[in-house]
Amino acid sequence: MSFASQETSADSGKPIELLLISYLTNVWCYTTAERQVVYDGRTYNPVPMEHDALKTSGEIAKTTLTISIAQDCPVGELFRVQPPSGVVGATLFVKHVEDVEAKAFWKGRIVNSEWEYPWLKLTVENVRSSLKRMGLRRKYSTQCPHALYGQGLGLCNVDKEAFKSTHTVATVTGTSATAASLTSFVDGYFSGGYAEWVHASTGYKEMRMILSSYADGHIVLSSVPVGLIPGSVMTLYPGCDHLSSMCDTKFNNSLNFGGMEHIPKKNPFGGTTLY
Repeated sequence: MSFASQETSADSGKPIELLLISYLTNVWCYTTAERQVVYDGRTYNPVPMEHDALKTSGEIAKTTLTISIAQDCPVGELFRVQPPSGVVGATLFVKHVEDVEAKAFWKGRIVNSEWEYPWLKLTVENVRSSLKRMGLRRKYSTQCPHALYGQGLGLCNVDKEAFKSTHTVATVTGTSATAASLTSFVDGYFSGGYAEWVHASTGYKEMRMILSSYADGHIVLSSVPVGLIPGSVMTLYPGCDHLSSMCDTKFNNSLNFGGMEHIPKKNPFGGTTLY
């Protein structure tokens, strides 16, 4: 039977729900079924799960769905100490046990989490909420407005794989980490870039922005590097100050520089004459 026929039947339907949570390369799959369910090549594990009733609102940006799962689910470690550095996506599917077809009931990103025994409550913002927000227009400035390593026509297009380097961590203190191999790089080489590593306990991939780096062998990250311990291997991607000089000398990428470095310093609309 098709999904539609089971939905409309009097007693043939056996509805279950599937929850897919994704963060970077990590994926967690849960279901309300009594046993494991395989859908779209992924295995969904049975856990206690419930969610609020779907509500309609005149403003999409304020429409959210709270999904509650058992608080001991492994995905909870992602939110245990601090919010993750990237977007955590969530898709809730509805399906029938004996049917291969499933329908996406809710899709969006997790914007809040809280533990309320025995639940881990995840607030999921609708994916369509961003469509009603005003986008950031490109600024006319001396500095380059492109996101570093952004790929596409008219973007930065620096190949991050060509500039990455790996380092074995020696110490971790607060938001700082040290590695002997970092001494071969000048002060500020990684400032504005980011670091990646595998969480020592969970195996999840983590990422943090690099606020500053120094030739004495240490870097300062934007927040506490959860799961980064001495002996861990971290991959660092250098940063950029978005000036043409660095774009040329550091990345050899001046052809893609997006700034307007020859803008007159006196504002022609400031009320004074230019000449």
